[in-house]
Amino acid sequence: RTSGDNAILSSAVTSQLSPSGPTCLRFVYNMNGRNIGTLKVLAGERISEQEIWTLSGNQNDKWTPVSIDIPAFNDLVIKFEAIRGNGYRSDIALDSIQLFDSPCTDISLPV
Repeated sequence: RTSGDNAILSSAVTSQLSPSGPTCLRFVYNMNGRNIGTLKVLAGERISEQEIWTLSGNQNDKWTPVSIDIPAFNDLVIKFEAIRGNGYRSDIALDSIQLFDSPCTDISLPV
């Protein structure tokens, strides 16, 4: 492996749950290690995704929740892209990936 290598986790093409407005993507991530790279979330049509969230560098060994409003698209594809940093001493992990049919402000968060 070399610096800049990537791994992509992609959804299947889906009709957006709320075609008239944004939908909410929620997930938790853990980015730990001194050689950590970048985690990106991309969303959009099948061949024209746009970056909607990005984070780089060591975030320490903790699980952090994220909520992102995704604009309306006809054939929605969501991709998580992890990009390798400059060494092997790091991990990027995702969990609890959820997509809701309303904006994030309308979703009640668990306590």
